[in-house]
Amino acid sequence: MIGAHPTRNLVTGGAGFIGSHVVDRLLAAGNLVTVYDNLSSGNRRRVESHQTSTAFSFVEGDILDPSRLSDACRGQDVVWHLAANTDIRAGSRTTDIDLRHCVVGTCNVLEAMRLNGVERILFASSGVVYGDFDANPLLESAGPLLPTSLYGAGKLSGEAFVSAYCHLFGMRAWIFRF
Repeated sequence: MIGAHPTRNLVTGGAGFIGSHVVDRLLAAGNLVTVYDNLSSGNRRRVESHQTSTAFSFVEGDILDPSRLSDACRGQDVVWHLAANTDIRAGSRTTDIDLRHCVVGTCNVLEAMRLNGVERILFASSGVVYGDFDANPLLESAGPLLPTSLYGAGKLSGEAFVSAYCHLFGMRAWIFRF
């Protein structure tokens, strides 16, 4: 919450495993939550317990649909961008899936934020951006970043676009490498 007012949160991928837990925590803290999910790997049952809450809304939509995404972003305070391809191995069979879902989808989220004046994003990246590192523990400063999958390349590209949007448009970001 910001001051005495609940924060308005858009959670892309909010019906996924991680997203649904984020939604639970945000609502428990007294915030307003809009889940935006295409249900390709998410499941509406994960958030159905919130359906009767006036603090919760669900939009079935794809991050590859810029117009619908922009509509969902309108009036939000912060975006939790968790939507992405969840099948890392699929990228070797369908080589454009991570380009579309991790890069283009993330750019669509950032542009929807820019168009709607939303300045804060929490972005779910992945530890696969490091590639084949043997260091234990792996430090955030490890590098160079040499992803060995198209998913890792897509997530690293997403991080770069988040950084650029922050620099160019005054946004603020938190990136998590799960």
